[in-house]
Amino acid sequence: MLKRKQNVEEYLSSSEKVKHKLDVMRKYDTTFSSYDKLHREEQYGKYMAVLDIVKTAFKGKTTVLDLGCGTSLLYEFALKMLDENCLTYYVGLDLSINMLKIAKRKVKRNTVILSDLLQGDAEFLPFRNECFDFILSFSTFQNLPHVELAILEVKRTLRNKSSKAIISVPKKVNVNINIKGKEVFEGKYDIIYVI
Repeated sequence: MLKRKQNVEEYLSSSEKVKHKLDVMRKYDTTFSSYDKLHREEQYGKYMAVLDIVKTAFKGKTTVLDLGCGTSLLYEFALKMLDENCLTYYVGLDLSINMLKIAKRKVKRNTVILSDLLQGDAEFLPFRNECFDFILSFSTFQNLPHVELAILEVKRTLRNKSSKAIISVPKKVNVNINIKGKEVFEGKYDIIYVI
């Protein structure tokens, strides 16, 4: 808890990190309408790289956080591979309100998965401790100004030792991530950590 408090204090003292986050939010709030067309195939490839884990996340009575959900392409992908008896509770969280508007249309059309969408910050998750069985975050961490804080938040909100988090980081960006993962996959576009 002390380490998290120190990271939060350090973060809040840096206006440059806050400006960076606002720039990311503006970027996605202006490019939202073309996101699916430009990135669906790439994102689906990432989901396929860890398909067994994604299938497990959306099977049975589980809680799933799609961290940096964007337009909820993961939700869309999961619907294509589910049976009708899905008991999963899906939460999509994103900083961009316009991305969430598109996600809402997808979620609203389909009632197979119980779901909620929230605008929020990966570095300050608005959830209690130990509430998710799976946290899936594809191509989000490269946009964060304080990656270590987000990793602490992911670990804080995972339910137990059998819970898993998947974090993908594009190969083409230089992100300093110190994750001691159980597994590391190298996909076509990303390095994917399972913690």
